Amino acid sequence: MYNINQLVSVTMITYNHDKYISDAIEGILLQKTTFPVELIIGEDCSTDNTRSICIEYQQKYPERIRLFLSDRNLGMLPNFVNTLNACKGKYTCICEGDDYWTDPYKLQKQVDFLENNPEYIACCHNVMVKNEIENNLYQMWPWEYDRDFTVEDIAEGNKISTLSIVFRNKKEIIEKLSAFIDKHPDTPVGDYVLNLFLAQKGKIRYFHNIMGIYRIHINSNHSSIVTNYQKYSDLLKKWINMLFNLMDYSDKNTVKHLKLQFLNKTDEVLFLDYKNKNTTYDDLVALFGYCDLSPEDFGYEEDELTDSAKALMEKIKSQLGSESVGEK
Repeated sequence: MYNINQLVSVTMITYNHDKYISDAIEGILLQKTTFPVELIIGEDCSTDNTRSICIEYQQKYPERIRLFLSDRNLGMLPNFVNTLNACKGKYTCICEGDDYWTDPYKLQKQVDFLENNPEYIACCHNVMVKNEIENNLYQMWPWEYDRDFTVEDIAEGNKISTLSIVFRNKKEIIEKLSAFIDKHPDTPVGDYVLNLFLAQKGKIRYFHNIMGIYRIHINSNHSSIVTNYQKYSDLLKKWINMLFNLMDYSDKNTVKHLKLQFLNKTDEVLFLDYKNKNTTYDDLVALFGYCDLSPEDFGYEEDELTDSAKALMEKIKSQLGSESVGEK
């Protein structure tokens, strides 16, 4: 249960972010609000100067910052769950230690919306991507208008930047997230699972306004997207497994949309591995087997999902030269 006197909690996980952590913390401290905001930092036993920077900030703002110092490296997901469980606010938001907020009224705008619209479980906004590897800056999402996201939208693919979301702090959702991660420790990310579980409880409003910066740098989790195709392919395979596991936590309609995303991610893996001459038909069967499926195990009946699956199987046949797609 949240603290009635604490309206907003910001959770921040950090590991080896000494070049970025000050920007992240300052973005929270500079927020102009009519309500109290607490910052909860989970510092995961960094090997650089991140810990000392966090301690310095906590000592300077003891009434605003609660600092959790791991005595060993917990890993991203346990650290994420621990900081979420520490939140006392009615609303929770997230900003990881290498991202930062740029609009000082971000929290006020989002909390005002949720206070006035109880049918919404969360709200989010657009952000800029600062790619420090390729030295460019671009908008993350294409929508130039405000819109709503449903659970079906989220099931078909992530549409929420982690640093942008503000959500109602509901104990049962965090417990469900924690149980999922405990059962599936190889889950590659926690934020997408959280977003799906939130969307199962209500609508999510997207604001087209840009109010933060998401960084891609050489040590960031998704730097492999632009630096190492094999690591990115491996990440996609873990994501595919996560989607399969999430089907046990979803109703039939949501499962259908998760399968569409499953199909698209599998198509992406096939393209990456085939492009780099790193796929055989046996590899493909192993990929599906990773999720206890065969390449034919899509769809409920003759609908667009089945058609998509058939189209993918034809691509597999043509690219890999298999005569018997679907055999284990």
